Parts: sequence; structure tokens; C-alpha cells
Amino acid sequence: MKIEEIKLEDYKTAEYNPNVLEGKKLEKVAKSLEEFGYVEPIVVNKKTGNIVGGNHRARILKAKGVKTVQASVVELEPGKEKALNLLLNTKGNRDPFRYAELLNDLHEKEMDALLKDLLLVDDKEFEYYMKVLESGGGKPKAEVSTSFTSIVFEYDKAVAAEVMRVIDMGKGLSKEEQLLGILKEWEST
Repeated sequence: MKIEEIKLEDYKTAEYNPNVLEGKKLEKVAKSLEEFGYVEPIVVNKKTGNIVGGNHRARILKAKGVKTVQASVVELEPGKEKALNLLLNTKGNRDPFRYAELLNDLHEKEMDALLKDLLLVDDKEFEYYMKVLESGGGKPKAEVSTSFTSIVFEYDKAVAAEVMRVIDMGKGLSKEEQLLGILKEWEST
């Protein structure tokens, strides 16, 4: 691992990053930085100038006026950078459309072995996210949510009642987050 002192202004959030944190979840990250300090280095790609892992920590640090940090520096081609981003960003809320775009991009770059072996994306999951991608193409958010819900019902019609039950519980998550959580639970059983 190559650790270097970097200027935060020299690196940007990767536009493709599917990990989305806002509101209270972002506040939790900020509070953990206050409480414990900067204990986990962000990961940056020297070749692209992207932050590969730690985008939210970097965003918070920049907002607090921090100029430089220790970072793990990699030099990867864009396809491998995206795969690493997926591996490093598993704790936040995954935007299903950005995630689908990333999977499709890796597939188009003929990185299917990486998808299956390293990222553990099976054919069923890949197919599902390609439907998510098809449903989101340039539609207003309300239409996308409706399309997303339709895809979930198509994914397994038997889950429709359970999906609606969980949505009605109002866990404070968006419908998309709730539906993705349900799908992950069912796939793991």
C-alpha cells in the first residue's frame, strides 16, 4: 500500500460512485470524524484524479477546511478503478441506477470475470440491474420510482405484498432503499 500526503483539492468525487449519503447518515460520518479523527485513509487514483474510496469523508474534510490528508494512492485504469470503488463502497446507500451503470460499464469493458469472481455479481443480479438501468433512462424521478417498483414486482411477483408491508412501515428510507434491502434479504436466504 502506498500512503502519501495529498491535497484534497487535487482529487474529485468519482461521478459514477453509486454510494450516496445525505442527511442523518452523512451527519453520522461527520460525527465519527469529530469523535475518532481521520483514522481510515481515503483512496485516490493518481491516473484519473478520482477519489475511489472515502468520498464522503473527503467531502466533510474539505467542508471543514482541511487541505491535505494521508491517502492510499493507486494508479489504475478506469475499469479497475470502478471495480475497486464498488468493493470499497459497501456501507452507504447504493444508488441503484448508478450501480447499474457501473455494472454495465464493466460488462462493456469485457470485465465480466471481475464482476463474477471479485465483485460476486451473478447473472441474475446483473440481469436485474440491467432492468433497473433500462427503467431509469432520463425519466422524471416520480416515473423512475414507479418503474423501479414495477421491476421489483417483476423480479419476484410473490414478494409484492411484503414489499408494500415494509414500505408502509415507513422506516425513514426511500422506497428504492427499502426495496433494495428486501431484495438483498431474500437473496441471502
